[in-house]
Amino acid sequence: MRKRFLPLVLAAAALGFVPSGVRAYDTGNFCVSGFQACFDVTVTGSVFTHWTVTVNYLTTGSAPGILTGVDLYGSPNFTGLVPGTASGSGSWDVVAGTDPKCSDLGFGTQQVCAESTAPPTGNGIVAGQSFSFTFTNLTPDVAAGMGTNYFVGGHIQGYNNTGCSLKFGTSFAGNLAAGPTDPGACGTTPPPPTTVPEPVSMVLLGSGLLGLALPASWLRRRRKNGEKKES
Repeated sequence: MRKRFLPLVLAAAALGFVPSGVRAYDTGNFCVSGFQACFDVTVTGSVFTHWTVTVNYLTTGSAPGILTGVDLYGSPNFTGLVPGTASGSGSWDVVAGTDPKCSDLGFGTQQVCAESTAPPTGNGIVAGQSFSFTFTNLTPDVAAGMGTNYFVGGHIQGYNNTGCSLKFGTSFAGNLAAGPTDPGACGTTPPPPTTVPEPVSMVLLGSGLLGLALPASWLRRRRKNGEKKES
């Protein structure tokens, strides 16, 4: 293994590619604009070694849907890309961006993708879960290019337990790459507020009921008094 790897390193050095130390990039918490779907993605590794992409689905509850695909997209193209494996929640295939399995993301120049295995909505991750996937590439320094040359994209299905499909990309305004722009289209319009009677209204209502009750009691009392006089 060492004999095979050494010529590759020497060839890369001859071309001006020098291995670097471990690098890291963190997207920080980002949300799909207008939708309660938030994520945190980290990219760690170094040239000539495995890169690890870790995806945390931050939003709590089941309404935000199921994350079924994640990719790194942008340019220039990765060279010497070898897809790795996935770990954590869900079940995933890690493939090169040119693989047809990445077609459901469909924006930017995809470099590497992690797609949940069939059926996608049964093997993705929901809010509160996370997973990681790995890949190897010769160049460039992926972490150094994140946020400028490379970006994170993803596909959310079944948003708010409906048929809504959302696609996000960190290079897009508000991170929404495709899908309905109005959360109400996914059944997320908040219910109308419950009207609570004001104290004054309650007093007036009580006074009205009391006013209705007094004549009836007064009539009963007069009727009894009349009966006593007749007897």
